[in-house]
Amino acid sequence: MGASIVTALCPCNRNRILPFESNSEMKDSTEMKDSTFECLVICCDMIEAHAKRPKPEEGILRVSGRHASWKATIEKIQDSPDHARSILAGSPIHDVSSIFKELLRDVQDQCGTLLTKKCYHQFKEAKSVQQAKEAVEKLPTKNRAVLRKMVEMLSVVCAAPRTRMTPESCAMVLAPNLVLKSGSQEEMLQRLIANNMKGLFELLIGQKRAIFTTSE
Repeated sequence: MGASIVTALCPCNRNRILPFESNSEMKDSTEMKDSTFECLVICCDMIEAHAKRPKPEEGILRVSGRHASWKATIEKIQDSPDHARSILAGSPIHDVSSIFKELLRDVQDQCGTLLTKKCYHQFKEAKSVQQAKEAVEKLPTKNRAVLRKMVEMLSVVCAAPRTRMTPESCAMVLAPNLVLKSGSQEEMLQRLIANNMKGLFELLIGQKRAIFTTSE
């Protein structure tokens, strides 16, 4: 996966180091970096596999991992980026989900949002399978692939009663990491409150086969 993964996975704090380039260089970026893409896919695989276990953890994605623990996991990946999958496979699932959400924040820095600035409002307004499908088709290849993996993972998480997660709770947990990033944190919070993503999550999860059939 290469050494660029070092800055793709960074501790979640007020002094987050943005991946790969400066703010000004990333402002107009439309596609996420390869290392971010690869680790997002790995995290989705790990979370989905855990949710399929007979006794998965409750509150996957909702419950945060211990900061010191998942920060140590990041440091291991920094030391051995080519072994990210095996490192994450040996990590507590709540640590993996915390890293997953941190990576989505990195995508906000790179693309404004996983849904991209160009397609964000089209996703927000999607009320039907066809509208969602048209929005999905307009995404860059890596963004589309990650969204599909995420939706597949979320459907498995929501289908496991022990996780106590629903499309609505997934929307509440992940919306801060998917809202279009622009302006101050206060402005983002206001948009987040105003823009309920519950309907979009229910549509994507409930109709994933129809929406993503021809996406790749």
